[in-house]
Amino acid sequence: MSTFFSFLQPTVPTEGRSPPRIGNIGHLTRIANKLVQLGNNNSQIQAHLQENTEWIDWHTHILLKRNTVENVYQWACG
Repeated sequence: MSTFFSFLQPTVPTEGRSPPRIGNIGHLTRIANKLVQLGNNNSQIQAHLQENTEWIDWHTHILLKRNTVENVYQWACG
């Protein structure tokens, strides 16, 4: 795994390790979303993200779900 993305792992409990503190998940989500945004405007960043299978897996299975949960416009309040 690239050390560049090592801060993103693990986001779910793995054997012998505890999950990240809940207070850190929001920060990880914002950083990851910023990488996606920067990748849309920078071909080098985009290429690096697309070449990293761990990023693709994390983006697909974790980040997109977190973005759905954190989207306040989809919350059904009151």
